[in-house]
This record gives sequence, structure tokens and C-alpha cells, in this order.
Amino acid sequence: MDEQRVISVAASALGKRCDSFELFFLRKNGISVEARGKKIESLVNSNESGLAIRVVKDGRLGFSYTTALSEDGIRDAVRIALASSVASPLEQAPFSKVFEISHIEWEARDLSWSGIGVEKKIGLALQMESVALSTSPLVSGVKKVRYEDEDRYVRIVNSYGLDLSFESTIYECSALVIASNGDESKIALDFGFSHTFDGLKFEDVARNASLKAVSLLGGRSVKSARLPIILESSVSAELLEVFVKGFYGNNVYKGKSKVADLLGKKVYHTSLNLVDDPLLKDGYRSSPFDGEGTPTHRKYVIRDGTIENWLLDNYFGHLLGTESNGSSRRDTVLEPPSIGISNLYVIPGHATSDLFREMWNGIYITSVYGVHTINPVTCDFSLGAEGILVERGMKTRPVCGIVISGNLHDIFGGDILIGDRLVFFGNVGSPEILLPDVSISGC
Repeated sequence: MDEQRVISVAASALGKRCDSFELFFLRKNGISVEARGKKIESLVNSNESGLAIRVVKDGRLGFSYTTALSEDGIRDAVRIALASSVASPLEQAPFSKVFEISHIEWEARDLSWSGIGVEKKIGLALQMESVALSTSPLVSGVKKVRYEDEDRYVRIVNSYGLDLSFESTIYECSALVIASNGDESKIALDFGFSHTFDGLKFEDVARNASLKAVSLLGGRSVKSARLPIILESSVSAELLEVFVKGFYGNNVYKGKSKVADLLGKKVYHTSLNLVDDPLLKDGYRSSPFDGEGTPTHRKYVIRDGTIENWLLDNYFGHLLGTESNGSSRRDTVLEPPSIGISNLYVIPGHATSDLFREMWNGIYITSVYGVHTINPVTCDFSLGAEGILVERGMKTRPVCGIVISGNLHDIFGGDILIGDRLVFFGNVGSPEILLPDVSISGC
């Protein structure tokens, strides 16, 4: 059944049986290729279409979905959405009204997507492995290289007259590479993406993963101490993904945020500017509207160290006495929308070379382990780490077998310095960041 017929059948079945409704139609097509040992280990084609339905009936919210896009399947989903509203909380925010939507001033969809053959995508994955293996004689193997693409179409329609659609294409690749020297082995990952196939820098990804793995060989621990560290951009991005959850409206409302009472207060170092930009050119998750159809816009979460915005959807914006700021995310029809980030990044600051001169002696952290163990409420952390020892402003030798610990709110409130080169890892980007005083547990 075509998309317009799906929308019409659902809207007709809902009729006047609810106070208001929202229909979310999603179509995704793509392929993933994994290679290892000069062979293709996995080749998966994915084609997904579905409809998610939200209704408000007697002030209660109901939800259902279907991937069976027949008239019977859609009517069953309508029935379930209406029935599920009975057990829902009473207080519900209305769905998004009709707004003027910002236009993305660049092409988010690659019009050549359907013309790129499977053989070319397989060749890319195999070429990545070849590049990784040829980068250094110390590269002993490739655990996995992966190519993936997705062509995505979204349409949101609701009973207030909203009717929006957006198409985008994303290409991704990653390499997980092993370097060895004698009995010692190290593994490293790199990742890249683009909205065009030709823009995907897959050779750079393979080469960077190899060089990173090689750079970690011969690592030794250091004595336990409090030392300055520089977070490599990928490490900063990993930590930001946890840190930003304290600014989600649902966590603020439920008291699951250490900064819930600090909106408008200066909490962090003046150099820290954290932005979420759904309209970012070539951004991984750029879109002119969010998962509920609210217009998106660039917003500061933190400006000059001051908390400026929570990330809000319709529901938690309503509960917090304000309105959505376009921060609802929805990647599937299987679940209702929820608060999330689009393209989150720290605005660059000082030149990267200045960070090493300023630190003089310390550790350049290139990998951390156990990010999932960070307490999402307090942001206390204790993470295994690897990196490079820095002496007199110069990188000297690899470091391994250390644990870094502290609190993300506290360290970002300290006397930090921020590098000048912004690097994105998916939808989170960061420069390198110098933290002047971090607890290091070593030998």
C-alpha cells in the first residue's frame, strides 16, 4: 500500500474516536556489508516500512504501531492505540501545531543512492581491509570492517493539520584493526560517515584505525597521581553522550539530573559552549523538524559556562511550564518519540598545539573503557584508559593499564582548555579538551 493510502486509512479509522491524533510514517532502505580475511562475512539488505500512531482520548495518551501496512493491519493498530490510552497518565501535552519549518540549505538525500551497485559497496569494504593491512607491518589483522548505508523517508501528519516530510541518505564505514608486536596486541576503531557515497573517506578511516592501534604498542602504566590529561576528540565525544543526558527535560523533571535546579546559572568553565544543531550542514542527524513535527533550530545547551537550555519535547516542555524546543527523536516506529540530541558538539577554542604546551607533562587519553558504567545522574566515572605520555609538551611513549576517575560536572567546571579542531563521531563532535587535574590510578 502506498504511503498516502496508509495515512488516509489510518486517519479515516480514527475519525472522531479521539481528541487528537498523530501519524508517523517511516520508510528505510539500506545495506550493510562486513568483511574479514579478504572475504565478505555478512551482507544484509534491509527494507522497513511502518506506521506509528499516537492518540489522545479523554486526556490520555495511547500508542501503537504496525509494519503490516494493509487496511486490516492499520485498523488493528488504531484499535490498539485507542485501547492503550486507558492506562496512560491523565496529563498530556497536545501534539505539535502547524509551524513554519526551517529549510536545510544543502542536499540531505543523495539522489544517486539507488544507482550505486552492491558490487561497489562490497568492493569498498574489501578495499578498507586492504588499506588497513598495508598501513604498517605491525598491523597483524583486521577484526572487522563494516560499510552501511540507509535511505530514509519520514512523514508526520496530525489532526491539527500538520503534514511534514523529509528524506535523507547516510553512508557509514568503520574499521576495527589489530596491531601486534611479539606477544602484545592492541586493537583500535575508527568511524566515518557522509551524506554522499563519494564523500565517504573510507581509506582514511582504515588508515587511522591502523595507526591508532600501532601507536598503543609498547604501553606501560604510570604511577598513581593527580595529573593533567588531554582527551582525544573521540573520548570527549563519548563522555559528552553521557554528560548531556543531565540536560534532557525528562531527567530534569524527574530529578535525575545533578543540575536540575541550575538553569540560567554559571556552572562550568567560561570556555565551555555546548550546542545542539539539528540544521548543521552535513550533520549526521540534521532535520528541519523533530520526531513530533516541531521545527528545529540551533540552540546552546551551555553558553560561556552557563546552562541556557534543557532539551525538551512537547510533553516535558509542558510539564516544566514551557514548550518543546525541537528535541524529540524518533528512529523507529516501534517506540514512541523520546528526548534526544541531533548534532551535539563543543564549540572549538584554543589551538591544539597550545594544549600540549600548556599541559607540559601529563597523558594524552586516546581510549577509554566502561563508559556505560558512568552514573547518568551524578556523572561520577571511573574508566580504564590508554593513551600517550606527554613530557615537556611532547608525546613520548604509550601508556596503558591506568584508570581515570572523577565527575564530569566537576571537571568541566574546572580550568579547562579546548582545542581548535572539531571532529564528529556520528552525531556527537568535540575538539580535544585539556583537563588540568584528574585522578590517575596506575602501578
